Amino acid sequence: MIFLTYNDSPSGVYSSQVIDVCKFLNKKFDAKVRLVSIISIRNFFRNKKKINSESSDAIVLPMFPKLGNWKWNIYLLALIFIFFRTKKIIARGPYAASLALSLKKAGIIKWVCFDSRGASAAEMNEYNVTNDPKIKKNIFFIEKNAVINSDFRIAVSLALVKYWNDTFAYNGKEHVIIPCTLNSGVFKNYPSLSVTSKTRNELGFREEDIVLVYSGSSAGWQSLKLVDIFLYNQMTQKKNIKVVFLVKDLPIGMRIMNDYKNRIVCMWMKEAKVPDVLSSCDYGILLREKSVTNKVSSPVKFAEYLSCGLKIIISNEIGDYTEFVRVNDCGFVLHDMNQSLHLSPIPYIEKQKLNLLAVNNFSKEANTEKFQRICQ
Repeated sequence: MIFLTYNDSPSGVYSSQVIDVCKFLNKKFDAKVRLVSIISIRNFFRNKKKINSESSDAIVLPMFPKLGNWKWNIYLLALIFIFFRTKKIIARGPYAASLALSLKKAGIIKWVCFDSRGASAAEMNEYNVTNDPKIKKNIFFIEKNAVINSDFRIAVSLALVKYWNDTFAYNGKEHVIIPCTLNSGVFKNYPSLSVTSKTRNELGFREEDIVLVYSGSSAGWQSLKLVDIFLYNQMTQKKNIKVVFLVKDLPIGMRIMNDYKNRIVCMWMKEAKVPDVLSSCDYGILLREKSVTNKVSSPVKFAEYLSCGLKIIISNEIGDYTEFVRVNDCGFVLHDMNQSLHLSPIPYIEKQKLNLLAVNNFSKEANTEKFQRICQ
């Protein structure tokens, strides 16, 4: 079996949702999955080296320049796949799936599983991912082709399947819902109290402080303007609220950086060290604006926050995960950025329970039966 990705650069998400999935399928089901990654020619050799450092047998290919020319990649893929014995492809995203479906049409492969990470057409248009009107127009039909014509599908949320129902008139049953799962490297045995306390002290926080953390990028769908409004209100109400930003660059002009800079820690670090910092905090921030993109999503950070013992402050209507917070009482659902919350430091024993909740729902092992359907 081949796991095909297109225009996906190596990252923490790529490691946990692609490479780690391949390793899990091989170890658990002896699926003999091999990664084929088509990446941009920009920084090609550097990114190829990164992918091969984690997946030594991965085949990394340069993509034909410009996203709008995605169809041209079929010729190189066809040449390579002729020599593969496998006839099955898991394709991540609509472009990879459409390329795989073209190989199927040519009789080179027999089965395609569309691994959908969200509402691609909605994201392209809602967040102006590209200025090319041709790509914006075509992505709808590319995504529809992937949803309707694939033999099997992976959706990250039930909300995404409903999006398929409403947008593409998909009414099939050949799909599984697998949320963005934890990387196998994330701790499943929660670190000791002495370890979390030491990290908290090193960050300059006291036991009575309430520490909120935002970890991620500053991309448009991350809605940092909302985060700024929310945090300003909370920090104004309580002087013992502190904030950690694990981001490369914060947007210029955030109000909290002007008024409460002395209560904020900003840092950027290697992925492997992030869990240690998260586990020393109390609440993970997952606030997003209302959009189709966010409504069907499965934020990787949700599982990561939970596994690190954080309660989650989440916006209404984020995939299936707003309801998960309500049902499992593992945080707060925010309807209004001015909403008052009764926040307090999270006791260590409760952090351990939150970690277990994450492992029982968002580890790859917890989704074994669903992954098995892909390997049948």
